[in-house]
Amino acid sequence: EIRKHLLQYDDVMNKQRESVYRLRRRILDGSEGRDWVLRAAREIVGASVDTHCPEDKHPSEWDRGGIEGELKEMFGLSLAAADVVWEQTNRPKLEAALGAAVEARYDQRAQTLGLDNFAQLQRYILLSVLDAQWKDHLLMLDHLKEGIGMRAYGQRDPLVEYKRESFGLFQEMMERIEDQVVQYLYRVDTGDRRYVGLPV
Repeated sequence: EIRKHLLQYDDVMNKQRESVYRLRRRILDGSEGRDWVLRAAREIVGASVDTHCPEDKHPSEWDRGGIEGELKEMFGLSLAAADVVWEQTNRPKLEAALGAAVEARYDQRAQTLGLDNFAQLQRYILLSVLDAQWKDHLLMLDHLKEGIGMRAYGQRDPLVEYKRESFGLFQEMMERIEDQVVQYLYRVDTGDRRYVGLPV
C-alpha cells in the first residue's frame, strides 16, 4: 500500500517533468522563442492592467504609478514610450498600446544585438531560468511529500491534497519562469558580451 501511494506521488511529479522537458526540447530546437516570450510579456501586461486598472473603478482612480513602476521594472518602458495618453485612455486602448510597445521593444532589442546573438541570448536565459526553477520546484515537492501524510489526521486524502498543492506550486513556478525570462531579456545590458554565445 505504501509503495502504491509512493508510485502515485511519483506519477504526479513525472507528468510535471514531462511538461517541463517538452518545453525544454522546444527551446533547444528553436520552436519556442519569440512567440513564447511575447505571449508571456502580454500576460504580464494583462495582469498588471488587472491589478492597477480594475474594471470596477473609474480611470481617474486607477493606479498610474503602480503600472508605470511595473512597466519600468519588467520591460524598461514608460507609459509615454508606449504612446499612452493617460487622461484619454481606457482599458482596451491601454492593453493594446502596452502590448504593441512590448512587442516593438522586443524587436528593437533583437535588431540592436543582432538576430543570431539575440536568439542565443534568449535560448540561454530561457534554459537557465527553466532549469533553476525546476530544481527549486523538485525540492518543494519533496518537502510537500514529506508532510502531506499529516493531512490524513484532518480526514483529508493526502494524495488528493498532494495533487492539488503540487499543481498550485507548478503554476507558480511557471509564472516565476515567465516573469524572470521577460525581465532578464528586456532589461539585460545588450552591450555586455558575457551574455552572448554562452554554453547552455
